[in-house]
Formats: sequence, structure tokens, C-alpha cells
Amino acid sequence: MSLRQAWRLTERAAVDHLSAWLGHPKADVPWMPCSARSPLCANLTVTDVEAGRVMSLTPRSKVAIVGGGSTAYYAPLDRDDWEIWSCNNLAQVTVHDGLFRADRWFELHDLEDPAVVYRRSPRFTAWLAHLPIPVYQFGRRDNPRSVEYPLLAAITAGRDYFGCTFAYQISLAMAEGFTTIGLYGADLTTAREATVERATVEWWLGYAQGRGITVALPPAYAEPIVRTGRHPYRYAYDGEAERATVEQWLLGTYAPTLDTFRRDNRPPRTCRELWRARVRA
Repeated sequence: MSLRQAWRLTERAAVDHLSAWLGHPKADVPWMPCSARSPLCANLTVTDVEAGRVMSLTPRSKVAIVGGGSTAYYAPLDRDDWEIWSCNNLAQVTVHDGLFRADRWFELHDLEDPAVVYRRSPRFTAWLAHLPIPVYQFGRRDNPRSVEYPLLAAITAGRDYFGCTFAYQISLAMAEGFTTIGLYGADLTTAREATVERATVEWWLGYAQGRGITVALPPAYAEPIVRTGRHPYRYAYDGEAERATVEQWLLGTYAPTLDTFRRDNRPPRTCRELWRARVRA
């Protein structure tokens, strides 16, 4: 082992211990008390934990999947004919009239993965443990109402093609027979989202629509990549305007997210990275 390699290993171990001593680098967020639930919420009960079966005592045919993007504003949180599904640490997007408005939660990540620990608030695990709604997970039971995500049923609903939690949610909605699937707050414009996640989400939405399911999207869903007025530029049909718009999007929206992806998807490994993380926090 070279001296440089030995220094890197020593530095990384020191940074790990120093990070743990300093505490979480991200600012905490005000969690919505999940006990203060909206009367619009569905009445659900878990019937089979290992198979991921959930039964509704007030069946609804529409489901709105809500992410943390800007278009979450359009989610029908004020409607009692929709189930509301969200995921991860997005408690703030499921609040309506000061009350918690969500019917199912999805936390499919390994909460002991250092990269996930780094991205989550210290209060998140405690908040998740008190959620009074079904929580879908892979191999974990962090909540008395945790259920195993029914992966086989989701694959059977379409294909084994999942690049993000949204894809898992859409496939489960199809497997459970929802006739309307809405997707809100899934802007999918960052580097990983645009290249890995967006393709799987759009495949599942297209497949759902081809199966006769109504797909509800916010007005701004098609905006991020190519857009002029209310209509996107079309490849080849609009020629130069389309190429210029794509270039502008790549340089202005996509490229700046690459450093953020590298930085936010793993904990600091060097003293310099740790210092930058503390300054940002």
C-alpha cells in the first residue's frame, strides 16, 4: 500500500468519526405531526404484512402520487375521492389545511446505508415509526403498520423496470386496480432523475394509459426539457429551435445538478468535503 493510499484510508476513517461527533450536517425540518390527520384520508387496514396486502374500507378508484417537486401544488389533497401516496422524507408536501393528508407511505431505501443516513434528517426514523398509515418497505419493519412492498405483484402488473420510487408506486396502483393515476411533484429534471428515473416513470405511465387507465398529470409536466409557449419543440420537425432549446436545458438545468448528485448521494470522504458540507449546512 502506498503512502497516499494509507493517508486516504486514515483520513476517511477520521472523517467518519468526526462526522458522527459533529452530528447530522443537514438542517432539520419541521415534521408534520402525523397524528393530526385530515378527515379526507382513506380508511385503510393492513391484511397481510409479508405479501404487502392493504384493504380499503372506503374504496377509491383514484390515486395521486405526490413527490417533492414544484408541481406537487396541483395534487388533489382537498378531494376525498383520491388516495394520496407519498414517499421518503416528503412530509411537507402532504399537508392540507394544516392536517396530514396521506394514505400510504413508501420508504424503500435501506435506512442503514451511509448515503441514505446522510440524506435523511435525524428525526426522520422516529417520525416514520409513528406514521398511522401503511408504510411500504423492503425487508424492514420500522413502523407497526409497515408492510413488505409486493415486488412480484408489481412486476406481474407490467415488467421488472424500476428506476425510482415513483415507478414502484405506479406499478402497485396498476396491480391494485386503480382506474386513475395522478403524478404530481415529479419534475425529474436533475441529472439522475432525467437520465435514470424519467424513462421508467414515463414507460409505466404510457403502459398504464395503454391499459385504459386515466393518467392525470400537472400542466407543467412537459416543461423542463423543450418548451415554447404552451407547446414543446418537436425533434426534426422544429429543427434549429429544438436543438437550441435542448442545448440551453442541458447547460442551464441538467449540468449544474451533476456536482449536487456527487455531493449529496454519499457522506463526506475527505476533510475538504466535510468542511464544505458544514459550511453549506
